[in-house]
Amino acid sequence: MFEKEAGNFDAVMIGTPDHTHYPATVRALNAGKHVFTQKPLTRTVWEARQLAEAVDKYKLATQMGNQGHANEGNRLIASYVQGGHLGDITEIHCFTNRPIWPQGFGVYWYDGTDNEYIDKDGKSRRHPRLEELAEGSKLTSSGNIYVGTKAKLLVSGDYGDSSRIIPETAHRALAAKLKDKTGSGRPARVYEKSIGHHTEWREAAIGNKPYDYPGSNFKYAGPFTETIQLGNVCLHHPGESLAWDGPSLRFTNNDKTNELINKGYSEGWDFKLNKA
Repeated sequence: MFEKEAGNFDAVMIGTPDHTHYPATVRALNAGKHVFTQKPLTRTVWEARQLAEAVDKYKLATQMGNQGHANEGNRLIASYVQGGHLGDITEIHCFTNRPIWPQGFGVYWYDGTDNEYIDKDGKSRRHPRLEELAEGSKLTSSGNIYVGTKAKLLVSGDYGDSSRIIPETAHRALAAKLKDKTGSGRPARVYEKSIGHHTEWREAAIGNKPYDYPGSNFKYAGPFTETIQLGNVCLHHPGESLAWDGPSLRFTNNDKTNELINKGYSEGWDFKLNKA
């Protein structure tokens, strides 16, 4: 059907089951179609690298469906961090209420740091140290704490919509200082306001913006996905140290683990990019 109707559409939105995101995306790119692919962009590190490199080769509008990327909350976080208001970032702690839907696993997972862990029943727990870091500030069910050499930033919620320096006295002091400079009490903007996650892609697809204009185009979303998929690989080796050679797409100290960088494809279904 894709080949039959290819002349009747210019762009594709992919929201199929996760394991088919990469094959469907490759098919769209090879047909010269702009493509919006829901997360996860790919299932493997190799697939993510392929799509990242495809952007400039195909010069088509691409976007991964992490809609929160267009939120103002994340831009405010960037203003605090990149504006130097936190100093050098030494730690970042993440906590989450996920999974909030039924899960098909019965294992115990722990990231080996002082952050979130998920018990065998799939219920999330927060590490006590987060309460200490928050210095009396109320922690919601999801969020982040950025620890800098000058200050700490507490981000509440799943999408970075609420950011405040902690403790509150430090927040008020910085806000007063910034009000004299910006008039708003907030850090100066470092990224322009998004026109909308889907709109970014649409505007690039119809030629009103450059093909790489979307904020989560595959040049950005590919490395982002690589990092997450590398984390999944590392979960197979708890407590071990793995040496990753990014440019070569391989671990230098564990050949067996390199088998997880990509997966095998059935004959006739290798999904190679024509311009890769």
